[in-house]
Amino acid sequence: MSKKELEQFVESLLLQNDNQSKIIEQLTQTIEKLNQTNQEQAEAIKELTQKVSELLERLNKNSKNSSKPPSSDGLAKLEPKSTR
Repeated sequence: MSKKELEQFVESLLLQNDNQSKIIEQLTQTIEKLNQTNQEQAEAIKELTQKVSELLERLNKNSKNSSKPPSSDGLAKLEPKSTR
């Protein structure tokens, strides 16, 4: 390999290295953004899960198991206490 060919080869390697460094930097930034998004979504899921639990708890309350008045039970009839 001549000196000129060797210099061209080294130059091409340096160029490839620069390109790879740019790609690595872009990927690192993308990963950081995805990690941030993932964290935000995890927090939102936690909040929404808690809200669903609260709503289900409220939905399952009626005048028999809470301090709500019977009129708040709506149109659904509760099962009678006895079958007489």
